[in-house]
Amino acid sequence: MKNYLSVIYQYYPRNLPWGTYAYQQSAEYRKYKETACRFQENPPVDFYDVLKKGLPHFSILDWCNFDLYLDREYKILLAPDQPYLDDDQALFQRLAGTVDELIVFVSPLLPVFYLLEQHTCQTAEWYILPIRQLATRRKKSKTQYERHFMHLDIRR
Repeated sequence: MKNYLSVIYQYYPRNLPWGTYAYQQSAEYRKYKETACRFQENPPVDFYDVLKKGLPHFSILDWCNFDLYLDREYKILLAPDQPYLDDDQALFQRLAGTVDELIVFVSPLLPVFYLLEQHTCQTAEWYILPIRQLATRRKKSKTQYERHFMHLDIRR
């Protein structure tokens, strides 16, 4: 754990509120931005390809938006052999009103990534993310999907 904290403190300033001018001008944040830019321009591996090979029956979207976020993000539709559709309404209809996704966030501070299971229900007018269901499903998702990620070598 000390190892991770020492890495974190190299890239995140302490005692400065996130998003403030002082935070953005700190040496740690500038170092983080430089590292993230290198990570965006020249990733050590093709993460999308690694996910596709590791999860061949699942549809995967490259959800990276480097203008907003410095990490790499991928969405995995947890419905085997069901592709993502251009129309959200059609996808909800095909999946009986519920879409389960696993979102993979890969940090520029490799080899760190984290997983988020997203369970979305559709009603007549709204998309609902039931937090209680997410919490109760977390253990299942960790055991069911984490094994696909633990073997991936994403180090530089």
